[in-house]
Parts: sequence; structure tokens; C-alpha cells
Amino acid sequence: MSGAQTSPFPNQNELMQANAQQLANYYAPERNRLFVQQATQEAGGRDMEMIGRASQGLLALGDEGQMAAAYPETVRYLQSQGFAKNAPLAFPPMEY
Repeated sequence: MSGAQTSPFPNQNELMQANAQQLANYYAPERNRLFVQQATQEAGGRDMEMIGRASQGLLALGDEGQMAAAYPETVRYLQSQGFAKNAPLAFPPMEY
């Protein structure tokens, strides 16, 4: 067997002696990591939502030529608002 396994959580004796501030300090790094993860996921969700809305607007134009003409300005606008950072600046060919 390998060495002793330890838990990331305080043992029962530590819990009995700890006050609320000590517990808050103990769990703060994990809580902060989760807050950062949540913020990252929310930002990604907003990005996908805005790209989806722009895509629907382009598709509503119907004609591929009109979509290709409107695409660069749409991407520039989204990027000016902090979205679609990895979108190509040239209209990608449509695949059927």
C-alpha cells in the first residue's frame, strides 16, 4: 500500500475547535476558484448567445451573397462589444 491518504477536509477534532472565521479562511481558496469558474462559464454562455443571435440575423437574410456582405460588419460589431473573439473575419463557406 502507498502512503497514508489524507482528506482535503478538516477532521472531526478540527471542526469542533474551529470558529466560523477559521472555516471561512479554510474554504476560501476553493470558493474563489468556483467563483472564477462560474464567471468564466457565464461569459462563455453570453458569447455563445450573442453569436447565435448574430447568426440568426445573418441567416434571416436568406441569400448567401447578402450574408457574405453583412458578415464582416457583424463580426466587427460583435468583437467591439467583446464577443466572437475567435470568429474569422472573412465569411466562411456554407456547407450543405
